[in-house]
Amino acid sequence: MATLIGAFMPGRVVDMNGEALMFDGLKREIDINLGNVYIQVKKGRARGLAQQLVDTKSRTGVTAIGYAPDMLAAAWNAAAREGTPIARTPEKLIAMLRELG
Repeated sequence: MATLIGAFMPGRVVDMNGEALMFDGLKREIDINLGNVYIQVKKGRARGLAQQLVDTKSRTGVTAIGYAPDMLAAAWNAAAREGTPIARTPEKLIAMLRELG
């Protein structure tokens, strides 16, 4: 996924599978770090992803979005209703990133 992002948005990927410092001094693993946006990539049903994104944003101050191609439609719809950004296709992820700038 980071390679795809790099192809559409050269120079944006800062780090992969790194850590971000949270406000409480602890660290959280970040799958793809774009500097001003963190992307968490999940396989399978992506259980707990929506809460992970909310927690990441509230504990780091950085916008967090998810990429979960196999997330169940009901879970994705619930996250969308709550305003939690999760993409299920590469195209949607790139569109979200372009919106965020």
